[in-house]
Amino acid sequence: MQAVNTKELPKRARYYQSMIDLQMLDKGLHYKYLKPYYIIFTCPFDAFQKGRHIYIFENSCMKEKSLALEDGVTKIFLYADNELDDVRLELKVFLDYVAGIHSEDAFTKQLEEAVEKAKKNRR
Repeated sequence: MQAVNTKELPKRARYYQSMIDLQMLDKGLHYKYLKPYYIIFTCPFDAFQKGRHIYIFENSCMKEKSLALEDGVTKIFLYADNELDDVRLELKVFLDYVAGIHSEDAFTKQLEEAVEKAKKNRR
């Protein structure tokens, strides 16, 4: 969750990618042991200002757009408060929850219960 727009979200994602890679691969191991993963940010602001609920980034060649680098990293940025119909209803309900919009959805109720439980857990 990134609550404040510091205008540094892409660099923050890059930093998290490097931290994950460092934790995943011990010195001397082959790069094949780097597993694919996702870096996901949920934000109350649209860092890219294109009106989407979801932005998905993977590395590709600038000159050959169809040529993917296939480094196994996908960065996803979710934004709660936009109008485009670009996500499934289940994700939209979750994003509404993040934005503070109450829902009677079963998943949202489960999420609220988990959040309350986590708040009571001192560890």
